[in-house]
Amino acid sequence: MDEKINGFDLLKKEVIDRGICSGCRACIAVCSKGIISFEDEKPSLNSYNEKDCYDCELCYSVCPRSSQMLDEIEAYIGNQEIIGPTIKICSGKSKLEEVRTGAQDGGIVTSILLDLFDYHFIDGAIVIKNENWMAKPVLITDRNELVQCEGTVYAYNSPLQLFKEYEKIKNKIKEIKHGVDLPRLAIVGLPCQIKAIRKMKLLSPGEGIIPSDLILITIGLFCFENFDYKRFISLITKKAQIDLNEIVKMDISSGKLYLNQSDGSQKSIPVKDLSDAMRNGCSFCKDFTNKFADISVGSVGSSSGYSTVIIRTEIGEKFYTHTLLNDYILEKALLPKDINRIKKVGEIKFNKH
Repeated sequence: MDEKINGFDLLKKEVIDRGICSGCRACIAVCSKGIISFEDEKPSLNSYNEKDCYDCELCYSVCPRSSQMLDEIEAYIGNQEIIGPTIKICSGKSKLEEVRTGAQDGGIVTSILLDLFDYHFIDGAIVIKNENWMAKPVLITDRNELVQCEGTVYAYNSPLQLFKEYEKIKNKIKEIKHGVDLPRLAIVGLPCQIKAIRKMKLLSPGEGIIPSDLILITIGLFCFENFDYKRFISLITKKAQIDLNEIVKMDISSGKLYLNQSDGSQKSIPVKDLSDAMRNGCSFCKDFTNKFADISVGSVGSSSGYSTVIIRTEIGEKFYTHTLLNDYILEKALLPKDINRIKKVGEIKFNKH
């Protein structure tokens, strides 16, 4: 008699044991039994009791590295494998003083989220907060918290892990936002994380499976690779001979990591010198522009102080246009050569592995 294989066994065989797990924690987010944990940079099952882990296969299905749902994914992307589905591509920057002060580039992500909060389109947003250059996923429920989460953190963490406490998220927002039945959230994430959410949505067209039923809009960040926090901090402090507490901003541009210090000085490190800090899971990713997001945002293709914006879906177009018309952001066109720069970097990542 053949041994029964459950969904987690499939995930383990195809993804975990092959060392291609992205660390997105989508498997944790969709497990209704709450028996998947994340240890030593990979998922593990806390219980092998069949009554606990039944054959739902959700953890396997939504994994961005699994071969499950290939037909749906290919149909969604179409022939746009480098840049992804595109309604509009442009450059922009925030017109809000409160945003420009701490913005990474153009402050587009923060400006869109502020507009969504100000006009009550969302009840909360799941974003990454910088805690001593460690990426901490947080649920915020008002605009004042949002501005404190500006900027980019290059050490990896996943906002999806917060959904392990799905009911707590719902109840917290219901307590704050009286009268809310099903909270509406925005989420900002990296390509692996946003792809997992898109797979959740595609599994159940309309609302999407839990927890994606709470997500109204996804904003995806461009990503070439990301780093393990401990190895990353160790390398940059050693190579740049810099005190971590003196760094006020990090930025990757033209193949270098720039470290801005509190005294106004700047140091840089070639990104290639940080290869030992790169997460193993990033080696298998081919998505630079975050193709599965509603709106994608990055710096490549835009001039200093601006962000490149790719509008991909109807809901992304709706909320971006609302932000633009409310004068939260300034938009300018990208030239063909700018778009080609984005494609070139995307092709490098796509063909890298």
